[in-house]
Amino acid sequence: MRWRLGPRRATGEGPSASRTSARSIVRPESVAYASLSGRAIDLALVREALGPSPVARRGPSLQRIIAEVCQHYRLSRDDLSGPRRTARLAVPRQLAMYLCRQHTDVPLGKIGAELGGRDHSTVVHALGAIERRLERDATLREAASVLRARLRA
Repeated sequence: MRWRLGPRRATGEGPSASRTSARSIVRPESVAYASLSGRAIDLALVREALGPSPVARRGPSLQRIIAEVCQHYRLSRDDLSGPRRTARLAVPRQLAMYLCRQHTDVPLGKIGAELGGRDHSTVVHALGAIERRLERDATLREAASVLRARLRA
């Protein structure tokens, strides 16, 4: 077998190259699981050892969170992601940003992009503003609680 060194990884040629690279990506917990269970390492064993994928454990999508906020406040998606900054629109938009951050691992820039192409710094401001407002506004706390419950369902 002849190995060539590529820009970031070694690539092999020959019949055992694919077997070698497949073995090298098996995580240690899968090897330990195989050893304890006395089974050969295959895809089924790796899935069993690692459990459900992170995608399956992930919470609601940005689109679902935004849709729930729009429904709760009776706004259209265009209203929520539009340029207007009236309190009637800004508070639900900020709450949507807050819930997106709480329920997803999506970067702030992508959250802002989904809500009208806003910058990540706008999302940072919204998170702080909503957290301060949640401390003193019982109506907003109740809305956030209702939305969280709907997102978990």
